[in-house]
Amino acid sequence: MEYLTGGECLAGMHEVVVSKRTIAAIEAAQQDNRSLWRVSST
Repeated sequence: MEYLTGGECLAGMHEVVVSKRTIAAIEAAQQDNRSLWRVSST
């Protein structure tokens, strides 16, 4: 996990669901030059 995240995530696994709305939000963030990082408190 550390390798995949460049050391930003030290441990933990969770399921991520990507819907059409998620893809649209990613594209909008990219167009606005906003960060694509998401913080979760699960």
